[in-house]
Amino acid sequence: MCRFLIINSQKPVNIADYLFDFAKMCQNSERNQVDGWGIAWLASTNRGELNEQSWQTKKFLNPIWESTAEFSLFPQSKVFFVHARGSSFKKHQGDVNFNQPFVEGKNIFVFNGFLNSVKLPESLEGQIGSQKIFNLLLKNNQDGPASASIKARMALEDHSNLIEGLNYAFSDGLNTTVVCRYLENPDYYAIRYYADQEKEIVSSYDFGDLPFKKLNNGEHLNLRKFSL
Repeated sequence: MCRFLIINSQKPVNIADYLFDFAKMCQNSERNQVDGWGIAWLASTNRGELNEQSWQTKKFLNPIWESTAEFSLFPQSKVFFVHARGSSFKKHQGDVNFNQPFVEGKNIFVFNGFLNSVKLPESLEGQIGSQKIFNLLLKNNQDGPASASIKARMALEDHSNLIEGLNYAFSDGLNTTVVCRYLENPDYYAIRYYADQEKEIVSSYDFGDLPFKKLNNGEHLNLRKFSL
């Protein structure tokens, strides 16, 4: 099983200030996230008079707590998505392409959970479940992440034998929706959320000394629009 972290700030932050505690939490998790990790941040690209935002990503096969030397190398950004992976199946280990965050254009996705016997009526691209869920969201993204998340969740709940956990964040590069849904182990699966005037932090579990609150089972949380 996996863990993810999202930082959405009005001012640029040093992600290293959060990664050490997040990595320690992952190492001590009841289900270790040993199958690598990835990070994405929004970076500005100046093209003439245009100032565009694009996702920059780095992915690693070693556990996040073995990558502490990398933490200070990432640039400051207002938005970060971090994902630590624990593969559900041995045959899917050792491939960095399976590590999240998944990015397509301005869209980005991170997932934590486990669904059993998913039989959707439509065929979706992807070798593993999280890739297929991302493509399901993209397919339903005509009206933005909030609407796409409702449609995707309904489809998955209607066509899955069991949803142990269905937690994810989906963003179009400006708007982000976080979904917290589980049927087992509420302490493990309840997503944590912290907000103040300057930033929002979403995490799969408590870390550091931040006063996180748990999202309700079934809650869809729309984050503030990213500050460009």
